[in-house]
Amino acid sequence: MNMSDVIMSLCDNLKYLQHFCTEGICMWVTDTEQFVGLVKGRDSPGDFFAVGEPIQQGGTAREALKTKKVINRYLPPEIYGVEANVIAVPIYDSDNRDIPVGVLGLSKSRKYQAGVLDISEKLLTSMEQLGQASNEIAIGAEQISVQSNHISSLTQTVVATTGEVKEAMQQVRNIAQQTKLLGINAMIEAAHAAAAGKGFYVVAEEIRKLADVSKEVTIGVDKILKEVEEKMDLVVAAIQKSLDSTTSQAASTQE
Repeated sequence: MNMSDVIMSLCDNLKYLQHFCTEGICMWVTDTEQFVGLVKGRDSPGDFFAVGEPIQQGGTAREALKTKKVINRYLPPEIYGVEANVIAVPIYDSDNRDIPVGVLGLSKSRKYQAGVLDISEKLLTSMEQLGQASNEIAIGAEQISVQSNHISSLTQTVVATTGEVKEAMQQVRNIAQQTKLLGINAMIEAAHAAAAGKGFYVVAEEIRKLADVSKEVTIGVDKILKEVEEKMDLVVAAIQKSLDSTTSQAASTQE
């Protein structure tokens, strides 16, 4: 089998390798001077050379012929127009294993590989940003939780103070009751004293009226305190619900 037979055989069988040339991949054959066979996939380096074109000086095919070794090299976009990885295998005639008669090569575009790397980098950046945002949310939730605890504590203080006011009002109520009794007793004594106790009667009547007014005021304050207490209960319940929610959010975000 002479040299041309080797090259022709490879070129004839190259068509069966077409199915292996998926997107970005091409396979080619050269003799010692030019490209003599080519099958390619879409968007492959094979779009930038053709059968009949001479082998480039310094290219992988020329290096494989010269060194008699398999060449695996990365090529910058200046060569094929796109970044590519190229494998070039020297071909020998069966009668002469010392001198290559051509090269069988495969070129693979790095366009899609670069795209995947770019997407991966963007995804990694997005994940880092998401992690940072989640951390900020967790910190914010913790701060809200602290503030909610503080508000809850203040609310409980107000509730306790309301209780103290209620106790004080109870004392005022007792005093008013006692004052009213004293006024009534004074009026009775003034009646017994007849004309001599007229001035004392007037004072006793004012004491009784004052006691009635104190009682009415106490009842009004009691009503207000009751309303305040009911509303504070609602506030405490709402704060507790918010506190539970923010605490749960902070815990889940940290996880």
